[in-house]
Amino acid sequence: MTRSQDETTLPKVTLCAVDLDNYVRVMRLEVAPAQTDFLSLNGSRFPNEWALAESAYLPGFTPRAVCLAATIVGLVVWGPYHLDYDYHVPQEPGVWILDHVMIDAGQQGKGLGAAAVLAAIPEIFAIPECRRLVLSYANENERAGELYARLGFRPCGCDHEGAPMMELLRP
Repeated sequence: MTRSQDETTLPKVTLCAVDLDNYVRVMRLEVAPAQTDFLSLNGSRFPNEWALAESAYLPGFTPRAVCLAATIVGLVVWGPYHLDYDYHVPQEPGVWILDHVMIDAGQQGKGLGAAAVLAAIPEIFAIPECRRLVLSYANENERAGELYARLGFRPCGCDHEGAPMMELLRP
């Protein structure tokens, strides 16, 4: 699938602000056990805690709950990209990163990850300065790379830890 193909086969998700009423539900979402190393820090069972904490302290980072009807099923986070994730240096001009994409273990396999990324892309490219969107994924997570390629992302090297990076240019 590319972004230009008919996306009506994917579930309809919305991206909602993470707020006082839903942040605990977002933090309690879990990845499948085999995916723990893809998103967690130090083996945390709740990788969304880390993503939300970063969003609170990194200027410009935006967390959004992924909602299927009234049910929170995941989390996406994006923000300005800093080379080598060094937030003490200025942002790479015009570049944003899709930093965190997570769908709850019990909701996986339904196309929600693709739907969430496709819902996030227009919000990110609505940022006037954003010309390029990048992301990285764990080397072991080949399915993520395949998904991002189907959504129109193309390889653009590796991050500072050797993880594959992909990019999508503003249309």
